[in-house]
Amino acid sequence: MVADLTADALAKDSNLAEFAGRVSDSGEGRWTIKAAIDEGVPAPVLTTALYERFSSRGDADFQDKLLRPCVMYSAGIWRKREVRATR
Repeated sequence: MVADLTADALAKDSNLAEFAGRVSDSGEGRWTIKAAIDEGVPAPVLTTALYERFSSRGDADFQDKLLRPCVMYSAGIWRKREVRATR
């Protein structure tokens, strides 16, 4: 699915000019990771995702721009924009 979202975003604009490359965090990932630590449960994917969000706060590298459409899609933001655009 991530590969499909990336391919769709690149097909629409190969420079990904629409995306800033910055991905904010709501705090839910931090809370989940803290809970995993407290319970002694490994959560490497969640931890990596949170660290990627932190690293995206620097320069808007192309790799960070690639992540943005996936985050927007998973949050339902992209779908809402596509629906509005077709009206």
